[in-house]
Amino acid sequence: SAPPAMAELAKSHRDQFFEQMKQQIPQAMQDAAVLWRILPPALVAKLTRFLFKGRMCSLYFACMKETGYPGDTFLGLPATNLVHTPLAFSPPGINLCMTWFGGRFNLVLSYLEGVMEHEQARRMMQAFKASLLR
Repeated sequence: SAPPAMAELAKSHRDQFFEQMKQQIPQAMQDAAVLWRILPPALVAKLTRFLFKGRMCSLYFACMKETGYPGDTFLGLPATNLVHTPLAFSPPGINLCMTWFGGRFNLVLSYLEGVMEHEQARRMMQAFKASLLR
């Protein structure tokens, strides 16, 4: 079957985002993530599926204006850019992260292999870029 149109997909993500915010899911995940830092990723995935009764997040989105690295050099060399690349470990595994460094935004899309075609990811990034530049 054909993938949903980008407009339908964007609306679905928006609706899920607002519903998750209303249910305070981001705070619950932040609280749970403290313990996950010491567990292997495979165990985290199993635990996540159990805790969320098989319902996984469909999209990870982060916008980080402040970075954890305050310097403008690293190991004595100028830092020209800093990009956050979140690991997609749980299906459906689509992550979108926006960071700020050096007076500009970076937008990173990461996804599990097989979740998207590279061409779909390229088109999605073009659409995000076009909407941000309006």
